Amino acid sequence: MKIENDYPLIKKKLNKYLIFRRIMLLLFLVSAVTVIIVNLAVGGKYWMLYVIGGEIIFYYAFLNFPLIDSSLVKRLTVVLFQICGYLYIIDFINKTKWSYFVIGIVAFSIVLIQLLLFFLSFNYQKKKVVTLFITTICSIIYFILSLCGIVKINWPIIVLGSVSLFALLILFIFYHKTVIIELRKYFNLK
Repeated sequence: MKIENDYPLIKKKLNKYLIFRRIMLLLFLVSAVTVIIVNLAVGGKYWMLYVIGGEIIFYYAFLNFPLIDSSLVKRLTVVLFQICGYLYIIDFINKTKWSYFVIGIVAFSIVLIQLLLFFLSFNYQKKKVVTLFITTICSIIYFILSLCGIVKINWPIIVLGSVSLFALLILFIFYHKTVIIELRKYFNLK
């Protein structure tokens, strides 16, 4: 018995974005290998980390679109945290101590932007409460590390800790049911 297919044949479309993304990843890989070889051959500071860090930030900012939780707030937060890591790497390579000051200011701006976006349109921002919650928890941990003396304490870290604690208190006082429901959804708990 021969089975006839009445459905039209599906042709795979060539997705130009995926081709562009693969070409960019290939270029990043080639440039990273080239930079590593040149830096190790020439010697000196490890400036190759600047280039590799910049490529990673560019990839996550413009080429990576996660399938789960790909909201603008989440992507912006991830990119800004990567920029903080990148600034720390630059600070570590140059043996200066300015990165803690700048990281505190950038982290404060992340929390402030998330709070403003969350409160401006709460009904549409319910699923973004998890990103705000995780950011405030990480900021409070960073503040506690500075109080313990692991990280140098300065005024941006104090402002970051106080704003994060304020945001966490607001979330639990006024939106505790939403926070618990969205955390259960995010971590797939019953």
